[in-house]
Amino acid sequence: MSETNEDLRQRLERAEAILAGLKDEQVDAVVGRSGVSVLRLRDLEQQLSESEERFRVMADGSPLMIWVTNPEGGLEFVNRAYLEFFGCALDDVKGFKWRPLVHPEDAEAFSAKFGSSLRDHAPFWTQVRVRRADGTWRWIESYGAPRFLADGTFVGMVGGSPDITDRKDTEAALVELTENLERLVAERTAESEARAAQLQRLALELSKAEDQERERIAGLLHDDLQQHLAALRFRLGSLMPKDHADEKTKKKFRHYAQLLDEAIAKSRSLSHDLSPPTLRQNGLLAGLHWLRDDFRAKHGLEIVVRASQEINPESPVLSSIVFRAAKELLFNCQKHAGAATVELDAFREDEELVVCVRDDGRGFDPEEIRKRRDPGAGLGLFAIEERLDFLGGRMEIETAPGKGCRVTLRFPLRAERAPEALTEAAEGDAETVSGRKDPMRDEATAGKPLRVLLADDHDVMREGLATLLQDTPGFDVVAQAGDGFDAVRLARKLEPDVVLMDLAMPDMDGIEATAEILKTHPHIRVIGLSMYDDPDAAQKMFEAGASAYLCKSDSADDIMDAIRGVGDEG
Repeated sequence: MSETNEDLRQRLERAEAILAGLKDEQVDAVVGRSGVSVLRLRDLEQQLSESEERFRVMADGSPLMIWVTNPEGGLEFVNRAYLEFFGCALDDVKGFKWRPLVHPEDAEAFSAKFGSSLRDHAPFWTQVRVRRADGTWRWIESYGAPRFLADGTFVGMVGGSPDITDRKDTEAALVELTENLERLVAERTAESEARAAQLQRLALELSKAEDQERERIAGLLHDDLQQHLAALRFRLGSLMPKDHADEKTKKKFRHYAQLLDEAIAKSRSLSHDLSPPTLRQNGLLAGLHWLRDDFRAKHGLEIVVRASQEINPESPVLSSIVFRAAKELLFNCQKHAGAATVELDAFREDEELVVCVRDDGRGFDPEEIRKRRDPGAGLGLFAIEERLDFLGGRMEIETAPGKGCRVTLRFPLRAERAPEALTEAAEGDAETVSGRKDPMRDEATAGKPLRVLLADDHDVMREGLATLLQDTPGFDVVAQAGDGFDAVRLARKLEPDVVLMDLAMPDMDGIEATAEILKTHPHIRVIGLSMYDDPDAAQKMFEAGASAYLCKSDSADDIMDAIRGVGDEG
């Protein structure tokens, strides 16, 4: 029913009302003046009826529920689809009888929204549940538009209400499916992350096991083989004739001593390669500097290291992994790249520890190597890459034949939160280092044997030193201590002139024991002893108050001179 039809209907109604109260001659006059005959009005009324009938036919033929209201919101017309859906007649819903069809939980909000549109003469839209003829509640989408006469008079709303229950069910099913998919994705993601974390833990545990085995072997080399070799050297020194041997005999003793020195040096080098003490004691930065010096000494490779203390991870396991990866990269530079100079940068970036190694060597095609996996052309790189994958890190390679190579390793710092992996290691090692000046012995003790306390947790080492000193005039071994606590107790009780102090002892190490002794007996001279070459450990020993620092592989004469104070600055 259009606005034009409604306008015509009202005009006809007004015209018929006027004509009904007039006489024929008056009608003729009115009609004559208006230019419209009664027949014309009747014709218009018929056209209006036909128009309304066409509207009804179209509305009833539509599967969409169509409705028309008066200005107050009461229903005036509904189509067949509407009546069939609700199972009612027009009189059952005419006016405001439609309201009970709305779901009680939706009625208040629906009436408020519909009333607002009526007051504002505005379009209307909402979704609401209604009771269908079979008693089930269905969702409909109700929308309408305001109707106006030609003069702008508001005469009600016209609208439609399709059943959207199936669509709502589909939407709900889609939402449920989406939620299920999101849940499954979250579960799979969590499972994937758990597996990644498990792989990370396994990688760390593998590194822990590798490092423990390296330390175990290094410990055997240090605690057993090197100690025995050093003790044997001391005993050999005590057996060597001093005054009456001919040159041939002395030459043999020197040769034996040289063989022992070579054996000690090889054992120490292997021990360092397996488990560098400076890495365990001083952290990753010190370990990288040790690598630089080691490659320069052994291979003549110049390495520029740029890093600071902030790179030191809290986890010894991660330090070891980074150290060994850097070592493998430097080894590739030396063996495969033919590089003259190498740059190593290490720094923290966001939540990653980054190690970048650049060389000026011959370069290579990484994809070709990946295909061939040639053991002689970079297998170590991809072993590093696999380990990084397990840790959640990554490796980046920038290279080309003849263009040098840049390898960047990114280690996730979250690996620091993994369980601590490495045990405390043996203390460091040092070549002979000149000590600072100690107080001169009291004149009253001049000419008397120097009273010496030996502190070492290796019996064979203590016995070797004791044999050397007891067979040499001017020394008196007053006691032996097997750990730091015993050394402190005996030093305070016996007040020796000199304490030969091993660095690596259980419970209390040599550095702490030295500091404790010198707190109460500053006149005692303490000389540090170690199997390792570690200037940092030597510096810590000096800071604790030691007068000198020696390597156990030094000659017997060097050790005795140190006990006597020969070489101390005056």
